Amino acid sequence: MEEKVTKIYEEFKTILEGSKMPLKEKYFEKPSFKFIYHLVRETRKKTSFPPDQLFGEDDDIKALTDNELKGNFLTKVIRLVYMVTKKKLPEKIPHIISGILDRTGIETTLDLLFLFVEASQKDVNLEKLSAAYERAMEKMQRKKEHEHKEQGGDAGEDREGEERKKKEAEEAKRRAEEERKRKIEEENQKIRREEEEAARNEEARQEEEQRRERERMEMEEQQEREEREEREKERR
Repeated sequence: MEEKVTKIYEEFKTILEGSKMPLKEKYFEKPSFKFIYHLVRETRKKTSFPPDQLFGEDDDIKALTDNELKGNFLTKVIRLVYMVTKKKLPEKIPHIISGILDRTGIETTLDLLFLFVEASQKDVNLEKLSAAYERAMEKMQRKKEHEHKEQGGDAGEDREGEERKKKEAEEAKRRAEEERKRKIEEENQKIRREEEEAARNEEARQEEEQRRERERMEMEEQQEREEREEREKERR
């Protein structure tokens, strides 16, 4: 497995060349959900895969507030990879979300990353891929609703639950954005205070220099007066 870890590390090192994302081989030995999330996001910046149309709403990891949202994110990645590569990966993703990885779990995760790299390097029409994915999801959703209805369930409740989760995710994203703006404003205020303090210090320094210059000139004038008075006394 060490060889596998090294190989996938080299693959992403090439793709993400120039990225600010910290990338070390040891991170691939036991990939966390957060690490995989950032790999997907940074790869999208470099290759446009996965398409922005499908992953733009997931640009803030803080919006993925629970395991279900994280699972949806990974499922989306897995399904898109399959649509591009036609290579199926078992959608056994709880171990990625929980971070509890045994050897099999790690190898499954690395297999996913290898297929993700392969998909990101293929020449595909991203708009058509996005449209095909959305159609597939709509078809799957209709199938689920139909099955649920046949079982006596209420599909409306499912939709309400999904809408509630969507609103909760949007609210979490809004709070994260407000927190980000607050921190930026605090940093700007700190910079302004430092600039004002520096300006006051410079003004005080200049005033001190002017005061010393006045004292020097006054001393020189006093000395000249005393010398003139001394010379006048000598002439008398």
